[in-house]
This record gives sequence, C-alpha cells and structure tokens, in this order.
Amino acid sequence: MRGYWHIFAVAFVLGGLTFSSWQEGTAIIYITLLLTGLFIMKPSKHRMIMIGSFYLLGGLIVTGDPPAPGKPGPVITGELATIPNETDNSIEVVMKVTDSKQKVLLTAFVENSSASVTALTADWQHGAVCQVQSAVSLPPSATNPGEFDYRDYLSHKGITSQIIINEATQMTCSGSSWLALLYEQRKRLLNAYEENLPDDVFSWLTALVFGNTDGLDNTIIELFRRWNLSHLLAISGLHIGLMIALLLYILYRSGITTVEKSFWFLFFFMPLYALFAGGAPSVLRAVTMALLGMLILKLRLQIRLLDMLSLLLLSFLIINPSYFYHLGFQFSFLVTFAIVLSNTWFNRTSSKLFLLSKISLLSQLIILPLQLFNFFQFNPLSIFINLIYVPYFSFFVIPYMIFLSFFTLFVPGLASLGSEIFLLIHGFFLEVLRQVDTFLYYPWIIGKITPLFSIGYYILLALMMVKLENGEERKAFNTGILVVTLLIIFSLKPYFSKEGTITILDIGQGDSIVVELPYRKGVFLIDAAGPSHFSKNQKRIADNVIRPFLQSKGISDIDAIFLSHEDSDHVGSVPYVIDQFHVEKLITSPYFQFSEALQKKVSEERLRIIRAKGGDSLVLNGQRFAILNPVKDFAETNDNSLVMHTSFGMDTWLFTGDISVKVEQELLNAFPYLQADVLKVAHHGSSTSSSQAFLESLQVKAALISTGKDNRYGHPHKTTIEALSQQEISIFRTDLQGAIQYKYTEDDGTFYTNHTYDRKKR
Repeated sequence: MRGYWHIFAVAFVLGGLTFSSWQEGTAIIYITLLLTGLFIMKPSKHRMIMIGSFYLLGGLIVTGDPPAPGKPGPVITGELATIPNETDNSIEVVMKVTDSKQKVLLTAFVENSSASVTALTADWQHGAVCQVQSAVSLPPSATNPGEFDYRDYLSHKGITSQIIINEATQMTCSGSSWLALLYEQRKRLLNAYEENLPDDVFSWLTALVFGNTDGLDNTIIELFRRWNLSHLLAISGLHIGLMIALLLYILYRSGITTVEKSFWFLFFFMPLYALFAGGAPSVLRAVTMALLGMLILKLRLQIRLLDMLSLLLLSFLIINPSYFYHLGFQFSFLVTFAIVLSNTWFNRTSSKLFLLSKISLLSQLIILPLQLFNFFQFNPLSIFINLIYVPYFSFFVIPYMIFLSFFTLFVPGLASLGSEIFLLIHGFFLEVLRQVDTFLYYPWIIGKITPLFSIGYYILLALMMVKLENGEERKAFNTGILVVTLLIIFSLKPYFSKEGTITILDIGQGDSIVVELPYRKGVFLIDAAGPSHFSKNQKRIADNVIRPFLQSKGISDIDAIFLSHEDSDHVGSVPYVIDQFHVEKLITSPYFQFSEALQKKVSEERLRIIRAKGGDSLVLNGQRFAILNPVKDFAETNDNSLVMHTSFGMDTWLFTGDISVKVEQELLNAFPYLQADVLKVAHHGSSTSSSQAFLESLQVKAALISTGKDNRYGHPHKTTIEALSQQEISIFRTDLQGAIQYKYTEDDGTFYTNHTYDRKKR
C-alpha cells in the first residue's frame, strides 16, 4: 500500500465528516465528494475495498456516541485522568468514573474559593482516586448562533457532566500515578523560572518552551489572534525542530557526546519534553514525526514522508478520536500535509526569504476555511505580517527562550542580563505590531462558511497548487482569482437574499435584538446588554455573544443602535460594540442620560446621535419605525424607554423596552387603534408590565420574553405568563429556548427555536 496511505487517511476523515454531519443535512456533500473521487481515481477492486473500509472506520470511530450521563449515586468514585489546569479564576481536572466510560469535569473557582476548597484541591494529582459527594450538572451549552459551545466541546472529549467544587462539597483524594511525579517536577521547574525571571520574560518562556499561555496578557493573545500569529504561541513543528537542532548542536559541537549518542538522547528526552510541554496534539504530532523521521534516517528505511504523515494521522485519530475536533490538531496536520505535497514548488525557490513567503502564503490559504468556520473572518494583511514575525520568532525569540531556559538553571547570573536584552528587543517588535494593529487592521468579516463553499474552495486551491507544481504560473494565477471570487460570492450572499431576520439574543437578564433587513439593506441593534455591575469582566457579553453572532453572519457595519434606556441590562455592552464594529448612528430618547464611559466613546467616534420622542417617525434604510414613547419625561428610566412600532413582512412588531403598566395605558390612550402581531414583552416579563387590557387591545399573536435563566428577579412573573396564556398568545422565552429567530419575506414569517411558530398556521 506504499504511496496510497494519504488516500486512506482522506477516506477516514471523510467518513468522520459524513457521520458527524448527518443531523445537519450536509452528509450528502461528503458522500458525493467520496463518490466523485472514486470515479476520478478508478481504483482497483482491492483498493476500493480498502478505501471503503477506512471511510466506514472513520465514521464509526470519530462519531461514536459519548456515554450518556448516568444518574449519580450519593457518592461518585473515580480516578483523575488529567493534571489540574490552573487559570486566574479556576482549577479544573477530569475524573474518569470507576466501572464506567463516563468522565466528569471537576471545577473549583479560585476567586470564590475558601480555605476548605483549597484543601479539597490540594490532593488533585494525576492518577489519584477520589470520592466526591456533590450535585452533578450538565456543562453550559451555546444558546446563540456563533457562540462557543462548551458542552459540545467537552462532549467530544467524552466529558458528559460537571461538578462545581465548593465549601459544601464532600471530597477525598488519595494516591497518584508516575505522571504526577513528572508533572510535579514540571511545576518545580516553573517555580524556579518564576523566581529568577521578570514576569514578562517568564510568561513568554512558559508559553514558548512549556506550552502554557495562561501567563500572557489577554491583549497579547488577542493581538496575535487578530493577525493570525496564534500558531507562534503554540508549540508545534517549528518549536520542536528548533529544539532538536539546538540540542544536537550543543551536544555534538561542545564535544559532550557523539552524534550517535546525541540521537539516542533525543529519543529519550523529546517524549519527556512533550509531556512537560503539556501534551497538546500539535506537540505530540511534531515530536512523534520528528522522532520517526530520525529513526527512518537512522535505519535507512524507504518510507515516503507523505505515507508517514498519513499513518501518523490515522494513529492519532484511532487512539484518541477527540483529536478530530481539536482545532490545533486540524491546523497542524493540514499545514504539514500542504507543505509536504508542495515540495516541488518549494524546491524551485533559491531565495530563503522567498521560500519563507511561499510557506507563509500556503499555510494561510490551507487553513482559511477552518478559520472562517470557527472565527468568521480573515485578515488579508496578516500574510505580510507573518513574513516578518515568523522569521523573528524562528531565529530570535524561540531560540532565545530555549537558551535562556538553560542559562537560568545552570548560569543564573546571566539570566538577568539576558532578560533585559530580550525585553528591549521584544518590546520593540510588540509595539510595532500594536501600531500596525491600530492603523492597518482591516479584517474581512465573511461569516461562518458552509461545507459546500469550503469544499469548493479546497478543490480550486488544489487545482491552483497542481498548476504551481507543474510550473504553470499563469494558469495558477487564474485559478487563484477563482478562489478569491468564490469567497467574494459567499460574502455577498446576504445581499441577494430576500429574507430578513430578527434575532433576540440570549444574553441572560437583559435585551439585545439584532435586525437584518432583506438584501442586507440595513443592520440594526436594539439594545446591547452588559453583565451585572458585579461582574469582573464587563466585556463578557459583547465578546462571547454579540460579537460572535454578528461576525458569524458576516456583519461588520451596524447602521444604527437603538438605546431604549440607560440601564446596564440594555446598554452595558454598547461601548464595546462601538469598539468592535463600525456604527453609523445611535438613536435614543430625549431623556436618555449617557454614562461617562458611553459619552466618552460617543465623543471619540463622533457618532451621529438621533433623539426621538413619541410621535416621531424614523425611516432608516427604507425601514420605517414609529416612535410611540416617551411623549414626556416620566422621571423614571424604565418608563422613559423608547417604544417602537414597525412591520417586518406581513407582521407588525412592538418593542417596549422596560415600560410599566402606567405607560402602557398612556399608549392605549394616545393610540387607541394600536395593534401588534408580535410583542417584545416589557421589562423581561415583570409583573409591572403586560396588563390584560394592553394585551387585549394589541391582539398579539406572539410574545417574546428576553430574560436570564433562573434569574434572581423571578422573571418572567407567573401573572404575566398567565395573562399571555389567557389570550392564547404563543410565548417564546430566551431562558428556556435560547436565541429566538424570526425569518421573514414580504408575505411570510416564521419563528425558529425549539418550538416553531408559523403565521400561516394561525
């Protein structure tokens, strides 16, 4: 089977994609791709059977159902299967339940922990046997489009439930494994570095040598992500290659040992280093591939590099199927496969700088669909930034950190001087990147790419690379234009869609509604709630819910943000949305009082502010909004909420902010013939709103309640639910159903949640 293992590996991956996407309805795409490939290749009967076998094997192994969470007994006994993962606010470890395939995530929040919780986690060591008596819960899942799904992420690792460790938890742990001793040495080593190095240098050393980026400032991590430089922060083939080269040079050139003994030392040392570096899939792949390559050279085996890489891929996925869903694993193997397959194109390059440019370009192109699927955007200028910072990290930062790690242990006197030199040089390069980010960051927000477009992209990219391999540069250039054209077509899809969408995001206790007009004529945001004032991370909702949703839809510009009133549960995320998106105007009432933070942001951005009051009518991008409230100053923020009436398709909508029954009656008096098919229920379903008279007069068909799950206010109040039910109004709640979407055309409109409402059926 020599020379065919890459075909079997592709069949295996296609099987995994087919079976994992069966419920999404996209499996037919992968089946068609497989059949098309077989038709083109026309393999022999024997190879056809092999391809089919690997295809089925991939589907069965990768998509095997995780064990369902069973009913826990009074005490759960299990063995800790990972080392504790410590962050600034929590400690996590995975426990494998005894006599079961179930895995449970144990989480202790440091910021809320007491001495008793610290004592409970003190014995968390790999291999320890623990008994836990505590409530078991399901990990949180995504309730909004574009949001990271933590439950799904854990499920792919076989983790089905979670236990929050607190003062009330009864827990005992004892024992450990040999790996615990290794990790304990790792911890002591890190403590030694922390004592002898400045904080900034220590954080970079632990990231680049030990694979722990927790010490790096979040702004640095975000900066590298924005410029597609995150691969430099993860230990991969680049780091492992440099590590091996430096160790060979030091051991051989210094005369410490022979080349033969150096090779055997690396065979012993590198697996240990992989564990010391955290054992991430990219590290394991790089170390395994490097050692296999050395072994092949040593034994003079005739094995093709592509076959070795394919067998390595199959081995990893069979041993640990969860790697199939690991983004770092996907990036690592895709880039490596692309580089190996493009060897002829690379060999025609004499200039090392030009060769580096080719590798950088190919690496960016090969992972682009994965990047768009997970992060929804692409920064075209990042290709040029990589040409600067990849060599900088390759020839200075990573080697410097490796040397500094040795000097700190064996010649600590040089560590201080070495740290100062590093901070001087590295600080300059980081500042240059910050300045570039300030003035030249123009991301192309395309949206979440579909499997069909991804496959089309890879087919065109493969054709382009074949042309380059054959030296047909002009034809390759023309195919490259088709690749870009395909991405442009995908990004323009919303501008040709006659369907509009209103999305009530599930942001907890607050309001945040996104309006997308048909043909992308306009995008409006009605409120943008922030977390409670007690939250340490005031950007949490903007970063985790609002931004991912907008970017997943390919939205980078917001035509207007309506600010109903100044409470944080309606406008707390607005300053951060203004930072992250181009916002054209803000629409408020005459009585809206800007907070200091929001006023500063508005002044800096020079946004157009429109103050509308009851009786006004606004036409924005062809959409008419009738402003019904406030007609006067009620001297109360909730009652001064903007109340807007508009039509989407054949349904009329009423947005009510947080008005009370008193204002509802004012509206009935001022607009006796007011009706609305869809009502955004005021004040999150509080008993202070939604009177019987108001609902009867409006003749509402569907009511939307935006409220937090198990919130401390008891919203929505049972009297409100009863009033809506008495009118036989369909009720949609974010606390029960997550984000609520209404898709409409000129003559149709349908709500989408776990339960569907169609106006044609009423």
